[in-house]
Amino acid sequence: MESQDQHAVINHAESAKSSLFSRFKKRKKLVIVLLLIILAWLGLYVVTLFVDNPERDGEPNNTPISSFSPAPQTSDSVESGAALVEKPNTRAELEARYGNPTDTEAYLGEQFYYYDSTVPSEKHEAVYGKNEEVVFFKRVIDVNSNISVLDIYQLYGDKPFILYGPGSNSGIYLHVYPEQGFAFYGTFSGDYILEVWYFPPVNTLEMFIEKWAPDFSLDRENVKIE
Repeated sequence: MESQDQHAVINHAESAKSSLFSRFKKRKKLVIVLLLIILAWLGLYVVTLFVDNPERDGEPNNTPISSFSPAPQTSDSVESGAALVEKPNTRAELEARYGNPTDTEAYLGEQFYYYDSTVPSEKHEAVYGKNEEVVFFKRVIDVNSNISVLDIYQLYGDKPFILYGPGSNSGIYLHVYPEQGFAFYGTFSGDYILEVWYFPPVNTLEMFIEKWAPDFSLDRENVKIE
């Protein structure tokens, strides 16, 4: 009799244990399902957040402060960037675009002519040859211009020499292609361009610096940086 009672107790315990285990498994499945639903909802929320806010995809464009003030939008702003970096060939062509010179002076052994730009207090600079061909031209770039460093890289390549000079403390450098007769003055990454320069191609960087850029150098210690 006692043995039967023991068997009954054991059977009852095993039945209760089985029932408890079964309920636990059901609850465990329910918890897993709920967690999957929550994770799916969070994933959908994150995707929606990034789609609605594309600016989150990259870092903000922190443009270094320069001494040049923004200018009103001009015809330069609607031209293609590639057109803006094409070299003017003659004085007539240059003055048809920029008007007559407002000043002139002897500098670096040449006669420089200055033309109004759309940037306050900044002038385009030009030097002409005997046949009125453009020998040197420094063009001031409107802050609203469509010119892009990608247009420059497409025309001249993406490996310019980088020179220190006035403005380098503000992150502005002179990027030079001596053998192609081109340079641009702007940030290290080229995302902000202040000037483009055209000059006769030379074989070495030193020849360019000596003739057209005595205030610039490959060595930061050799220049006066403002």
